[in-house]
Amino acid sequence: MTNFEAVTAAWIAVFALALFAVSLISYMRNRNHRLLMITLAFLVFLVKGILMSLHVLTESRLFKDHLALLDLVVLLLLAAAVLLHRGVDDG
Repeated sequence: MTNFEAVTAAWIAVFALALFAVSLISYMRNRNHRLLMITLAFLVFLVKGILMSLHVLTESRLFKDHLALLDLVVLLLLAAAVLLHRGVDDG
């Protein structure tokens, strides 16, 4: 484990937490289904950041093996947000 890896993993988790909080507040105000998909994507990215931090701290392969799957989930959620048909409330 290098210091750079530990700091990078921690900042990814912190940034994902901030983006999740902002998107959750936006969703709670607007109830837009696209914002819900984005909020869920940031939540999965937050989980990935936490798992990356645990991987760096414990040097366990258990966490590292699932990171690519989480990337796929994030991409699918973001694609769903982009591809969802525009509803009446979306403008």
